[in-house]
Amino acid sequence: MNKIAKDYTQNIPHLPGVYIMRDSAANIIYIGKAKDLKNRITSYFHSDTDSKSFSIISAMRTINYILCSSEREAFLVERELIKKVQPYFNAMWKDDKSYPYIKLTAEDFPRLIMTRKVINDGSLYFGPYPQLTYIKKLIVWLNKIFKIRPCKISFSENNLPKEEKVKSCLYYHTGMCFGPCIGKISSTDYKNNLKETEFFFKGKFKKLKAVWEKEMLAASNEQNYEKAKEIRDRLFAIEAMKQRVVISQISIEDINQYVLKTDSLQELKQVLKLKK
Repeated sequence: MNKIAKDYTQNIPHLPGVYIMRDSAANIIYIGKAKDLKNRITSYFHSDTDSKSFSIISAMRTINYILCSSEREAFLVERELIKKVQPYFNAMWKDDKSYPYIKLTAEDFPRLIMTRKVINDGSLYFGPYPQLTYIKKLIVWLNKIFKIRPCKISFSENNLPKEEKVKSCLYYHTGMCFGPCIGKISSTDYKNNLKETEFFFKGKFKKLKAVWEKEMLAASNEQNYEKAKEIRDRLFAIEAMKQRVVISQISIEDINQYVLKTDSLQELKQVLKLKK
């Protein structure tokens, strides 16, 4: 667990209750119950968290909690709040297939693609994730950071495409890709580079940061300052994702007020539709 999270979670009581997670716009994105609030909430900040928890904490910026007299009461409160608010992630995991995954393909030179189907094809799947727009942007960003080939050309290490088909590829000539299509990198070296991508999706930022810091130092010692700067930018990106999380206790009345405001907004939207 990182130091920031530890500082903010130290005052959470070891008591039953319900926790409410919000995004940067204060929208409720997940509601959960716990027999022990402190243990449950701090578990989200462990370095080796699962993909479901990682999806939540990537979007979450604020945690509120409601103390309950028992685990049973926490269950009832959680169920009622989910019914009223219908948070993003609670709804998502009722029907995982309706939300996209990011797939790391099982090719000689793997690609990152978006899919709604998880099949047993040797590929790695991460997710599901709630927002299609953000997933597309994430794939573009990761392709750039890890120099993953973004093209749809089908080829293998022993069966490369014809030179005239790929010689004008902008991704390679602009340094955005290692150029596996023209034999510039072996399948083994390419896949080794993608191990860092797995660290990213599994939330192993500490391990990923250590790898990058070592690579940056080596690049600097070799006076390869362009590469060192690129790795430094990766480290900045990781730090930017670890924004501070605010944790506070709230009451049922606070949530009810939120629900009333939400209902009013929906009613207003409906009225405006009828007037058109």
